[in-house]
Amino acid sequence: MSDTLPNSLNDAAAAAMAALLASDVSPEEFTRRLLAINIEQARALDAELPELLRACAIPRQFDADIIGVLRDAPDDAARNEALLEQIRSFSFVKPHAGGGYVFHDNVRDVLLEEWRAAPGDRYAALIQRLAALYLQRGEEALEIESFEVALATYSAAIELAPENGEAYSGRGKTYCQLQDYQSALGDLAKAIDLDPDDGENYWWLGVVYYRLKNHSAALSNLTHAITIQPENGDNYYLRGLIYYVIKDYSSMLSDFFRLATLQPDNDGIYYWIGLANYQLKNFSAALIAFTRTIKLQTENNPTYYWRGVTHYQLKNYPFALIDLNRAVELQPENGYPYCWRGQVNYQLKDYQSALADLTRAIKLLPENGEAYYWRGETYYALKNYQSALTDLNYSIELQPENSNSHYLRNLIRNELTSQSLKFNKINGIAKSGLNHSHNNVYPNGGVLALARPFPYDMTFRPFQPWVWLSSAALLIVSLMLAALALLAREPRWLLLPL
Repeated sequence: MSDTLPNSLNDAAAAAMAALLASDVSPEEFTRRLLAINIEQARALDAELPELLRACAIPRQFDADIIGVLRDAPDDAARNEALLEQIRSFSFVKPHAGGGYVFHDNVRDVLLEEWRAAPGDRYAALIQRLAALYLQRGEEALEIESFEVALATYSAAIELAPENGEAYSGRGKTYCQLQDYQSALGDLAKAIDLDPDDGENYWWLGVVYYRLKNHSAALSNLTHAITIQPENGDNYYLRGLIYYVIKDYSSMLSDFFRLATLQPDNDGIYYWIGLANYQLKNFSAALIAFTRTIKLQTENNPTYYWRGVTHYQLKNYPFALIDLNRAVELQPENGYPYCWRGQVNYQLKDYQSALADLTRAIKLLPENGEAYYWRGETYYALKNYQSALTDLNYSIELQPENSNSHYLRNLIRNELTSQSLKFNKINGIAKSGLNHSHNNVYPNGGVLALARPFPYDMTFRPFQPWVWLSSAALLIVSLMLAALALLAREPRWLLLPL
C-alpha cells in the first residue's frame, strides 16, 4: 500500500515506525500507536477509511455487505467492494475461517475499547444495524436449513446485542432443528423473558417439549400461544397432534374443527378429523372426513388405508377391499394395509388370499402380534390346527394382553383334547372286543381259526360288523357239531323226554 502514498507521507510513516520500534512501550500501547500510523496512511488514501477501519472492529468478521451496513449504504456495492480491497491490504487484517476478514485480536480489542469510551450514540447505531443484518442472515440460513451458518450468525447477533429477543428466538429455533433441545429451551426462555408477548416463542417451546415427550409442558405452552395468537392455526394444529398422542381424541377433534375454520383450504385437516372420529368410534363421521380428504388428495396413501379400515369397522367389506387394494398399490412396503386386507379377506371367507396377505404382513412387521392372531384365525377356519396354534403362540408372546388369542388357543386345545379322548375311547372299545373274540372264538389259533370265512387281518379292524357276525355263526356251528358228536356216542340222549 505504501507505493500508492505520497513520498512525504511514506517518509513520515517510516520515521514514526522506526521510533515506535525503538520505544519500550507496553504491547497495548504499541498496538495503539501502530494503529494511529496506519490510520494516518488510510486517511491519505481515502477520507472515509479511518472511521470505517474503526467500525470494522465491531463485527467478528466483515465483508463488503457488512461494510455497506457500517456505511449505511448497503446498495452501494461497487464502493463497498473497493473499500474492502483497501482495508484488506493492511497488515493487521487477515482472512476469517468462516468467510470475509477480521482484525488480529489485539487490534480489535483496542479499537472496541475506543468505541465504547467514545461519547454519543454512533456505536449503538452501528450495533443496531449489524444486529439487524445478522438477524436477516440467520433467518435466511434457517429457511434453507443451513443450520450451522444460522447458529453462528444468531450467536454473532447475540454477542453484539445481548438484549435482543429476536436473536435468542432465532438461535433457539436453530438449536431445536439441530436437536439440541436443552440449549433451545434456554434460548427460547430468554427470548420470552425479553419479549413475553411473542406467541411464536411459546409455539417453539411447545415443539421442544413435544420432542422431549413432556406433553403436559408442550400443551401448556401451546395453550399460552393460543391465548396470545388465537387466530394462528399452527398452534391448534400442533396442540391437536399432541392430544392425539396422549389419546385425548375429543380435545383433538375440537382443535382441528377450529383449525378448519381458520384454514378452510388446508386439505390435510380432514384426515386428522377422520382419525379423531375413528378413535372415538364415530365411524360414519370418520368415513365422511376420509372421503373428503381423498377427493382433495387422490394419492394420499394413509387416507385410503384409514378409509379401508373404517369400512371394515362398518362391515362394508367389499368397499374396504377396494381401499386397501389402493393403499397396498401406493405403498407396497407398508405392512399394515396387508394386515387389514388379510382380515377383510378372512371376513369374505377368501382364506387363501387372507393367508397370503397376513404372511406378507408378518414379513414386513415381524413384531406385529395382530397379524399372527389373524393368520391363526385363518388357519383355524381351514382346520389347520397345528399351524393355528403356532401363530397364536407367537401372537400371545408379542401381545400377551390380547384376550382373543388366548381364547382361540384354548378353544383349539380343547377341541384337540376332545377329539383325542373320543379316539382313545373308540380305539379302546375296539381293542377290547377283538381280544375277547380272539381268546374265545379262536382259542390259540386252533382248528376253528382255520374255518374263518374272512382273511385273518380283517378281524382286527375296528367297527367291522362281519367280524362279529362270523364269530357268532362259527360259535353256533361248533355247538351243533359238538351235539351231533355226543349223540353219536350216546344215542340214548335222543330218547329223553322233552
